[in-house]
Amino acid sequence: MVGVLTSTAEAGKDALGPIRAQVNVNGAIGGGVKSKGQLKAVVDILSRQLGAMIWKRTETPLFNDGGTPVVVPVTLSLEERRRASETPKLPPDLL
Repeated sequence: MVGVLTSTAEAGKDALGPIRAQVNVNGAIGGGVKSKGQLKAVVDILSRQLGAMIWKRTETPLFNDGGTPVVVPVTLSLEERRRASETPKLPPDLL
């Protein structure tokens, strides 16, 4: 499972497909966001995991066939982590 902040997606949020679930929204900026689809999300994740275990499926978009990450992992410095965890500044039209 990978989460994406759609406001920063270069291709636009429509390129990602429909929203299937909204979870952990208590810290959402702007408010008005409600959780939905948690049970379905949990059931979907567990069923995919169980199926992968039964049929020994290991493909993933994060690793190539040899098991090497498709993008070299980067360890952030303390300063980089601090900047990444700052509350984002939203454009006025999104407030």
